[in-house]
Amino acid sequence: MSKSQAHESMAQSVCAQCGSSLSSSGGTEEFCLTCLLQTALGGKDLDHAPRPHRFNQYELVSGSDGEPVELGRGAMGVTYKAFDTNLRCEVALKVIHPRHLEDESSRARFLSEARAAAQLRHRNIASVFHLGSKRGDYFYAMELVEGQTIDERIHRKGPIDCPIALDIALQITRALIATGTRQFVHRDVKPSNVMLCSEADGAIVAKLIDFGLVRDGTDQAPSASSSAVRTGFIGTPHFASPEQFAGKTADARSDIYSLGITLWFALTGKLPFDGTREEIQRQQLSGVLPLEQLKGIPRTVVDLIKRMLDADPAKRPQSPEVLKEQLNNCIATNDTAKQKHRRRFAYSALAAAVIITGILAASYKI
Repeated sequence: MSKSQAHESMAQSVCAQCGSSLSSSGGTEEFCLTCLLQTALGGKDLDHAPRPHRFNQYELVSGSDGEPVELGRGAMGVTYKAFDTNLRCEVALKVIHPRHLEDESSRARFLSEARAAAQLRHRNIASVFHLGSKRGDYFYAMELVEGQTIDERIHRKGPIDCPIALDIALQITRALIATGTRQFVHRDVKPSNVMLCSEADGAIVAKLIDFGLVRDGTDQAPSASSSAVRTGFIGTPHFASPEQFAGKTADARSDIYSLGITLWFALTGKLPFDGTREEIQRQQLSGVLPLEQLKGIPRTVVDLIKRMLDADPAKRPQSPEVLKEQLNNCIATNDTAKQKHRRRFAYSALAAAVIITGILAASYKI
């Protein structure tokens, strides 16, 4: 047995909960007898037992309470802050939830998420660079994005200024263009899936994350396992498109709709549609938007959002490339309007100064 094989054999012969040696090195046991007994006596479900603190070369980072630092938690798994002991850098490590390990379609969805994201290399998409398994656990490592989601920012600071919100929407549109090159449809664009981080010069970089619901547009005949994941309603109700509610095949225009809701939320801190899934669906199909929420937002921006949120996909921007052009035009129009406003203000101030100077000069002569 080589040194590396011996090291791997030792790593596999420890309890996944406490790290102590197991009675067998055959790799069939996961928890030591002590942890199993404590779990039984404490009335805990093994599903909720503490996770191992190391997955291959990835060591989970612990907080001040000694517990692993969680970056996010969803239906499929938990994302932790981890340290890559090989590359000596911090990463985000997503680990599938134990309850999904026995479900073939859930495992397939988790693996599909990792493989889809790994195919994309773009400034506005969090990169995935490793997929692995350890003692039955599936996990993948991705770029650690230090920052906060749109959702978190709104809850902490309130609505985002229009120029910044438009720039964020433009960046996510570029991410959607990148996913389109692989014919992927994200299907879950929402504020909690857009990370915002600041660069050294203060610029905000937006990154699209969580490709758990991505669909390959080239997959016209999905397998039995994948069809279990892709049929019926897919998405998050408040941000899902009408076609997602109807269980229809979603394309890039569905992501554009979800981005429209996300932009609305970024600008207002509110949602255009609320209630149960059925109520949200009815509100969408009515075609009536609560435009009073957008009071004070430039008309060009409101008009663009209305197009993005049209219940008929044929009336929305037909691709991320088209949306990018419309966003750029919207930004340019707003910038021009601001420049004109500043010039008018400057001219008014100058005229007022001339008048005041004239009055003062006349008073001195008197």
